[in-house]
Amino acid sequence: MTKRKNVVSKMLLLVLILTLISCCFLGSTFARYTSSGSGTGTLQVAKWDVSIEKEGDVSGDQTTLNFDKLSPAKEAYDTETQTVRTHSTGRKLIATITYTLDVNATFTFTVTDLEFKNSENGEVAYGESGYSDEILRQVFTIKFYNAVSGGDELTMDENAYTTTLSATDEEKTLNIYAEIIWTSDTEGVTGEAADKRDTWIGANVTTVSCTFGYTAVQATELPNA
Repeated sequence: MTKRKNVVSKMLLLVLILTLISCCFLGSTFARYTSSGSGTGTLQVAKWDVSIEKEGDVSGDQTTLNFDKLSPAKEAYDTETQTVRTHSTGRKLIATITYTLDVNATFTFTVTDLEFKNSENGEVAYGESGYSDEILRQVFTIKFYNAVSGGDELTMDENAYTTTLSATDEEKTLNIYAEIIWTSDTEGVTGEAADKRDTWIGANVTTVSCTFGYTAVQATELPNA
């Protein structure tokens, strides 16, 4: 009996020793290696600052520009020289775009067709006059420039002008000027017929206006590819 107890005691002691060895083995060898620490990273965001000052009746991103009073040219038609008679409003500042950029931007300026209103700000009643909006758009044209005098006329492509605002530009301002030109003598309508049309316009058309829109869209990125 005593011998059996000794054997049991030794076996229990052996199991205990093996258990301790196993726990030590698992705890040290198979533990996941981890490390921790802290640091700080800083990212500088490319600057994007485009502002537009607009003249006219501003509504959201659209601007309706109404020009001052304009009359046709005062000269009578010269049948010998057949010189086309024109008169204009002169150039009027309609927008100033200022920008400070770290990336380039594609700037697009859009304009609608000229619109004509009567004295009650309603649609012009052409009736049996034979005239229409399309005919009046032959008489009235609008041009855009980047300077009040001299400078370049802006090339419009389907009523839109597109240019690049560069991050490296020294002068970070773009001015847009507009003028409306009254052309009395158009193809097929000159002299007395043109005078008659001008007189009808003066009696039935009160305002000539159009609507402008502006967008600036990122065109390059940092860092460069």
